[in-house]
Amino acid sequence: YDSLLQSKYKETEQELNEIQDEHKELEMKYSELRTKYSKATRNKDYKLWDAQDVVDWIIELDQERYSKYRQDLIQNMINEEFDGECLNYIDANDLHRLGITGFKDKKQILQNIKLIINNNTKITEGMNESTK
Repeated sequence: YDSLLQSKYKETEQELNEIQDEHKELEMKYSELRTKYSKATRNKDYKLWDAQDVVDWIIELDQERYSKYRQDLIQNMINEEFDGECLNYIDANDLHRLGITGFKDKKQILQNIKLIINNNTKITEGMNESTK
C-alpha cells in the first residue's frame, strides 16, 4: 500500500511540475503579447505617447538632421512631464526650450506636429516599421 501511495505521490508531483512549467511559459507569452499590444496601441494615437515616444517620432522625421537633439529633448521632456497630449499645445518657443535650436528645424517639426494632430495618426514610415 505504501509503494502505491508513493507512486501516486510521485505522479502527482510530476504533473504539478509540468503544470508549473506550462504556467511559466504562458505567463511569458502573455507578457510578450501585452508589451506588443501596448506598443501597437500607443503608436496608433499620439496622445498616448510618453516623452520617449515623442522624441523617437521627432528623430524619425529626419534622423540625420534631428539626432543631435535626442539627449536634450528626452531630458527636458521628462523634466517638464511632456507627453503626446502636449503636442496639441506646443509652439516654436516650447520647442526651443525643449532643446530644438535650429530655426528651420523648429518650423519643420511644427509642420509635422500639425499634420499628426490633423490626421490623428503617426506620419512616418519608420514608426510603422518599428511596431511590426
